[in-house]
Amino acid sequence: MTNANGAIVQVTNALNIGISGDLVAIDIRQVLHFLGEITGEISTDELLGTNFIELQQLDWADSIYVMETKHAIFINQFAENKFRNKVNVLHIKDIYKYNQKELINLLKDKFDFSIL
Repeated sequence: MTNANGAIVQVTNALNIGISGDLVAIDIRQVLHFLGEITGEISTDELLGTNFIELQQLDWADSIYVMETKHAIFINQFAENKFRNKVNVLHIKDIYKYNQKELINLLKDKFDFSIL
């Protein structure tokens, strides 16, 4: 319960200082995770299955990695193809829960994290 309360305070503080919604969504996932531990039901992916993006983030990124082709299409439509040369599709089905071990292993196989 302490973890859930702390995460809720973090979300409230982020909202109060005007942090963008996509970043606050990460904190909201944490709240839902901790509440799910209390209730026995973790459903963050059903509630927040989308990571919101802003043009500023796409412009800032050197490369953009997405799991499926449909995600690349969405970004290209959203940004009017401005970033199409930056978008890389990993060809991983978007069926995994947030932080799921199988997804992490697939990402490790597909992406060289040592370049970060």
